[in-house]
Amino acid sequence: PQRTLVSGDVVLVRNRQLLPADLVLLATSAPGGAAYVETSSIDGETNLKLRSRARFPGDDDDEESGAAAESAGAALQRIVRGCDRGLRLDVELPNAAVNTFAGRLLLGSDAPPPPPAVPLEAEHLLLRGSSLRNTRWALGAAAYVGKDTK
Repeated sequence: PQRTLVSGDVVLVRNRQLLPADLVLLATSAPGGAAYVETSSIDGETNLKLRSRARFPGDDDDEESGAAAESAGAALQRIVRGCDRGLRLDVELPNAAVNTFAGRLLLGSDAPPPPPAVPLEAEHLLLRGSSLRNTRWALGAAAYVGKDTK
């Protein structure tokens, strides 16, 4: 049985799969954390759109130089290490503006000191109903779920 997604769940999506929720991109199979999505079911455009993963504090920039891609399991372990005190999303309210997005990925709890915040933009968001293309897998944190999606 499939369980219902809630905001903050980490979701694995494979190539050609439809996205089950609006996801903040955390990791991909591609070096550098790039992912391509097709949004034709949302906006009618058939060209692929490039998205990039959110960068955690302390991420190694070797990925940008074309270093070998990590496995989904290694990516999940890196994400868990990066947010060992918690991962929360602080995002704008759902709205119809599919080409804009603003939010923060908060790494840690509400307890002092304030948790580090990773700024989020439209390039980090994968929209529900789009499909992952030319990317073996992607991991994302559910930002908007159910009827409350962009």
